Formats: sequence, structure tokens, C-alpha cells
Amino acid sequence: MKRYDIVGLGSCLVDYIAKVPKIIGPEEKVNVQSVIPGFGGPTTNNLVQAARLGLQTVWIGQIGDDSNGQYILDAFAAEKMDTDFVTIIPGAMSSLTWIAVDQKGDRAIYMCSNITSKLTAKAVCEQYTQVISSARLFHSELCQLPLAPVLEGVMIAKENGVPVAIDYDVDVQIYIEKNGLGTKEQLETLVENTDIFKSGWSITSGMTGSQNPEDAARQILRKGPKLVALTLGEQGSLLATADKMVRVPAVQVKTEDSTGAGDAFMGGLGYGILQGWPLERIGRFANACGSFCCRKVGAQQVGTLEEIERFLRETA
Repeated sequence: MKRYDIVGLGSCLVDYIAKVPKIIGPEEKVNVQSVIPGFGGPTTNNLVQAARLGLQTVWIGQIGDDSNGQYILDAFAAEKMDTDFVTIIPGAMSSLTWIAVDQKGDRAIYMCSNITSKLTAKAVCEQYTQVISSARLFHSELCQLPLAPVLEGVMIAKENGVPVAIDYDVDVQIYIEKNGLGTKEQLETLVENTDIFKSGWSITSGMTGSQNPEDAARQILRKGPKLVALTLGEQGSLLATADKMVRVPAVQVKTEDSTGAGDAFMGGLGYGILQGWPLERIGRFANACGSFCCRKVGAQQVGTLEEIERFLRETA
């Protein structure tokens, strides 16, 4: 069995990104200026960023045998990423999203998870135990997948001594109460077994009830994670362990599209962790990966190691 740096279980989809004059409300209409298809999903974007930095990464999960599924396979091939663990379900529709991006780079996202959300814990156990066990780092997410298969992957990783990184990517109340993708008890178990907790500030604030990032990070650390990484938008990021807490300033760029920026941050975070870097260096590097992604439209506008290092020098 080939050993991978990062094995990812989570969203894998086709983004249809529409450039619009404004994000509209109910009963409004607006002409779309352009539509650009792209390859994405929180876990997939993270894996692509890490792969471009030089890590061996692989996505595990299921897609349909439709045109979007073929687009996904072609995109993996273009990134020189293995597809040995991509399960193709005949007659199924692959996951997709519609994303409206306005002139400021702000966006609205509509997700259609399709076959992605049909993955079961049994399938994870039967099909992916060996590859998860091979990883230096296991990554998953709170987004489109039900908690049951995510937890199965997490437990396989923990049983085999593989660190677990989770991207808490959506509002937990919507995820659990409205979308019905898990229970509060399952969420608590997930947090307890997360080694690297990454999320955006609004989501973490909602989870903890805190209005202070440092306080929220301390609350999360007490639940079990060893590292908490919070993205704070224009304020940069906060990285916290039981022994240390650092705020890292953002790398300022003109934002064309913020789609995938948090995922690129996650890819840089994982890279820095696997290099054994100190928190400050990990934070600067992860911030640079996220900012670099914002300069063009699309979630896959991420940099190589050489490009990110040059970007850091130019923006120092």
C-alpha cells in the first residue's frame, strides 16, 4: 500500500461560479456576466493545495458516472492525483454547487450534494480502512457528508495512530437541525477526536457562544483538539495549542473571489504541520495560501510551493 501524506474524506464536486453585479435577494433578478466551471469542495480544495505544495494526497469517496463525475476525474488527473479510491456509482449524480460572486468578491453558495451525502459508515470501513491507515494525516469536514461516515473515518485513523484534521465548514445548527446530517452527540464525539480543529470565526463563535476568538479557541481546546486554527478574514488567523496562542496578520491582496480561500489555508496548515514548523510560521504560510487563492476566480487558483514562497517574500 502506497503511503500518502494526506488522505481526505469529504466533498468533491463541480463548482459553477457566476460573476454577478450583486448578490440578489428574494424576487430579484440579475444578468450573469460569466459562468466558470471548476473543481472543488472543502476537502478536495485542501488536497489540491497540499498536492501543489509537493505532498502526496488522495481523495476517498464516491461520485456519479455523469458528466460532472468525468470532469472530477479529469481534474484529479490534471493535478496528478491518484483516483484509485474514487468510487463511481452507476446512474448517480455527482455533487455540484452554484456560486454567485459579486464585484467585491463576496459570494453566495448553493450546494447540491447528490451522491456525496449517500456515503455510509459501512462503505468507509469496507473500502477505505487500509488507505486511511496509510496516511500521515487524515482530513475530513463538516459540510456535505453525514457525520456517520466521517466518524467512521476518524475512528479508523485514531485506531491506527493517524492524526485527524477536521474543517468545520458550515453552521452546526443548520448541519444538524435543518439538514439532519448528524446528532449533537455525534458532533461532540467528532470534536473530542479531532486533533486539528480548523474553522471560520462565525462558525466557531456559533459553536461556543463566544465573541472573542481567543476565548473560543480555549473552549475548543478543552474539548479535546490539540491545535485550533481559526480564520478571521481581514484580521488574519488565530492558531492555538494548550501552551501557546498566536494571531497571524492577513496577507493583503485585492480579492477577486474568496471561494476556496479557507480550504487553501487548510492545505497550507497541513503542509506546515507535517513539516514540523512552529505556530507562527505555519500561520504565515497558511494565510499566504488563502490570500493567493483570492486573486483570481475559482477555488483552484492555488499556488505551488515556489509561488507561495515568492508571494510571501513579495508581501513581507
